[in-house]
Amino acid sequence: MSKTDAKRDATAQPQAQPQVQRKALNPKRLLAATGVLLLGVLLGAVITAVVFPAPDMSAIDNAQRSARVTATVSEQPARELARLVGTVSPPESAQLLPNSPSGAGDEVVTRMVLEPGAVVNAGDLVAEVSGRPVFAFPAGVPLYRDIWYENTGNDVAAVQQVLVERGLLTTVSGKVDWNTREALRQLYRSAGFTPVDGLPLSHTVRIPSVGLTVAAVAGVGQAIDAEHPMAVLTLQPARITARADMLQAEVLKVGVPVQVQVGSMGTAESEVIAVSEFISGDNGGAAGYDVTVPVPDAWAEAAEVGLPAIVTELGTADTGLAVPLLAIRHRSDGETYVLKVAATNQPDTPVTIRVTAQAGGYAIIAATDELPLGTEIVLTGERT
Repeated sequence: MSKTDAKRDATAQPQAQPQVQRKALNPKRLLAATGVLLLGVLLGAVITAVVFPAPDMSAIDNAQRSARVTATVSEQPARELARLVGTVSPPESAQLLPNSPSGAGDEVVTRMVLEPGAVVNAGDLVAEVSGRPVFAFPAGVPLYRDIWYENTGNDVAAVQQVLVERGLLTTVSGKVDWNTREALRQLYRSAGFTPVDGLPLSHTVRIPSVGLTVAAVAGVGQAIDAEHPMAVLTLQPARITARADMLQAEVLKVGVPVQVQVGSMGTAESEVIAVSEFISGDNGGAAGYDVTVPVPDAWAEAAEVGLPAIVTELGTADTGLAVPLLAIRHRSDGETYVLKVAATNQPDTPVTIRVTAQAGGYAIIAATDELPLGTEIVLTGERT
């Protein structure tokens, strides 16, 4: 064997592994370490308890109990005052156009007598048109011709009635006699015009009815036509129309005073002037009755058509013995009752009631000796 082979064999031999010596744990030291660990755990628990104390569960327990709330039997309105929401409707008017004489040219105002706000009655002078007087006669006077001395007919009788009402004539005969002719002459003189022997049709203008208010007049020199009337009378002022149900219509009758509010104009008093017949709820609207209230004069010009308006009944409603609706309980047989507060630590006493009306969160009840005014009753937290 060569030296090289001997060296290779020596290298191939496994080398001896070093041995690790393990020391046995000392029992005393192990016991001491365990004690230190337990002491740390206990100390941590103490610190946690101090820093993070256990929650107080009493608040939760109290919250889970019903709070005791009471009220008293009181006097309350037996119904809510009627309150309607409506809108402003435009005023209705009538134009005055004089009866023109045949063959006349332009009709021009040569003197205006009436002013806006004036009230027009039968026989009043309205204006001077193209140099002639124009007197107002209501629609019930069937004027269709010139009326002259000794004419007869219903038109004559109607004119005579107007003269009687003005104190110019005493009897109605249906014939233009001497007294009638003199009464007509006096009508002209009182207006500042030279009398004629009758009443020409062109000296008249028809008004819808007496007692209407002048809304506008034409100026002197104004040519009169359909677009430029001699005067405009108000048939219906600007008004509020609101729909009422059956109960509200029973309260809001014609003449009843109300408070109105138009837009942001504040409030003012007015009164009901009309209530319609029952209107069915067609076209998606509510069924009921249309209540009409005039817009107060101070707001007439500013009350634009379509503005929202509120109409409220004035006054106070009748009152009655009442309990809050929250105090009412129901038995299985359908009877209603309230719990009357009893003496300290005693169960609350049930008292049967009869509800007659409801308004404003209260039930109006029939009087009973068990629940006089001021009796304390339970809302929540009954004591059994």
